[in-house]
Amino acid sequence: MIDVNKREREYEALYALNNPYGVRQLFENVHRIIENAYGNGDIDALILYLDFAQALKKGHLTQKQKEALRLFYVESMTQQQTAEMLGIAQQKVSDRVDRAIERVAKASGYDKEAQRRDDEHRRMVSSAAGG
Repeated sequence: MIDVNKREREYEALYALNNPYGVRQLFENVHRIIENAYGNGDIDALILYLDFAQALKKGHLTQKQKEALRLFYVESMTQQQTAEMLGIAQQKVSDRVDRAIERVAKASGYDKEAQRRDDEHRRMVSSAAGG
């Protein structure tokens, strides 16, 4: 039996837009997603990319955040190179990227406090189970 939703589930697992980890993974692999969507006709990649573009809009990123993301992820500069290009400290680049990623995740339903509670619950269950 052919699993027609396999790729969609893989993308959802790898690039969940409602958490910072998934958003970061998507930024890191956006070139591959675009290639799959437009070069290989992968409909699931196209849907993911369009959802990502919508989340970027809804995230209301500042111009400074957009520029840091562009240089770091699209132009593939290091944080240090990005910092030099922008005339700021490397830590400031890291902060801008992190805040931008969190904004995109929040625009897609991420709740930092709920995530913290879930993580704490998992740790307690794991400890109680001896793991």
